[in-house]
Amino acid sequence: MKDWKRWCALPLCAAALVALAACSPSEPEAPSSEAESSIVYAQTDPEHLSDVIDQIYEDIDMKGLQDAGLEQINDLFHIETGLISDYAARYSSGRYGVADVVIVKVPDEQSVEPVIEALEQRRTERVSEFENYDVHDAYRIAQEAEIFSRGDYVIMLMVDDLDAARTVIYETIPG
Repeated sequence: MKDWKRWCALPLCAAALVALAACSPSEPEAPSSEAESSIVYAQTDPEHLSDVIDQIYEDIDMKGLQDAGLEQINDLFHIETGLISDYAARYSSGRYGVADVVIVKVPDEQSVEPVIEALEQRRTERVSEFENYDVHDAYRIAQEAEIFSRGDYVIMLMVDDLDAARTVIYETIPG
């Protein structure tokens, strides 16, 4: 009786192995370090930060996008204008989803932390805004927004394709 069970179990094990092999990806995914190694990192400041914003938004098709002036930098993004020496920002109205990008050049190292805190406040507001109105996955995008400093710059990326936006930043903003 034991031999019979063993002989029945053998084909079942083989079938399980074939099923697992069929579920595995045919080509292994490239490690992220390989993808990052193809990035050409910027060595000099961009001539116009608005060009960097334009490059990030090349593949973003969304209604209701607006460029931010100093008033919006202060009122919407909570950044005191005395903390910045240059900036470019674009944001969405929220009716069609979220796609906010802010690039701020700070005059000194002491300005980095207050600008990061201001952008974190904006991220928190956007998360709250989309918590009960999750249009085009805006709630997740707002939650996953990245805020970081790179050289003399503080950057907030609140877009669906963070990898593409981050690549543009690395290739245009020195760090």
